[in-house]
Amino acid sequence: LWRWIDKVTLEPLQIQADHFRLNLWRGLRLDGVRFVTDGPSGRLMVEASGLLWEHRLPALLRGRVEIERIVVYEPRIELVTPPEEAPAVVTEPASMAVPASVPAPAPSVGKPAEGPVLSVDRILVHGGTLATRVEGAPAPDVEIHGLEVELRGLAVEDAPTALEGLHAEGDLRTGEILLDGLRATEGSGRVRLVDGHF
Repeated sequence: LWRWIDKVTLEPLQIQADHFRLNLWRGLRLDGVRFVTDGPSGRLMVEASGLLWEHRLPALLRGRVEIERIVVYEPRIELVTPPEEAPAVVTEPASMAVPASVPAPAPSVGKPAEGPVLSVDRILVHGGTLATRVEGAPAPDVEIHGLEVELRGLAVEDAPTALEGLHAEGDLRTGEILLDGLRATEGSGRVRLVDGHF
């Protein structure tokens, strides 16, 4: 699992916590969680009052990561982006056609299809705050309070990058959204994640 997380964050991720309780059969509880990581979009800073992780031990013993529930309590998530972002470069996908002189590999027979690299039944976020701001700016561009999220059936399939293999769907609710001086309250909607894109 940690190797997969490192692929997402593009560098080793170090999580700090004030307290932790580990139950090998059920899972892990962390209190006072915080971490900072740098990625393609900027610096991501996360603090949470608690994180609960409930896994399936028999699957872990077989080398698979199957998680029943992840709960994040009162997280504050802030993404700090660079002041000037280079324009995105759009490239055409490389052709995957097999040359005529090279025979295509025959499909494997009798080998079961590989399942997801990581699967999570439910991810819950309670009482979250999400903010984005440009580096050096005194205040966030967007700030969301009272964030409640439920993601179901999250799976990470084998893909060139971990983010491209993400799939999930769920619901979200917001208590308050602040955007360029505008204020909206009590928002709700559905979330769908396919190949790493919402």
